[in-house]
Amino acid sequence: MPRAIKIRLELIMTSVAIAAPPLDYARLRIPAAAFELLVCLVIVAAASLAFLAGWLTVKGAIVLTVLLLGSLIVLSWIHLGQGRHPSSCSSAR
Repeated sequence: MPRAIKIRLELIMTSVAIAAPPLDYARLRIPAAAFELLVCLVIVAAASLAFLAGWLTVKGAIVLTVLLLGSLIVLSWIHLGQGRHPSSCSSAR
């Protein structure tokens, strides 16, 4: 590669690199809801594979389903105001 083209290519690459600011990975956090959904989906996938492989009985699948549904109820209670009605939260008269 000729020297003039190599220098020009380096100038183009450095100008592009300067235009894009570096990401601050310390500030980027996984949203809690996305993490909770991912965990639930991983549990369901693992339980499905275990059931298909014969490692999980029908009674075990029932218990696991009840536990997952109970955890969804608890998570919705936590994230949706701990049981308070929306109209009681907005009116402080």
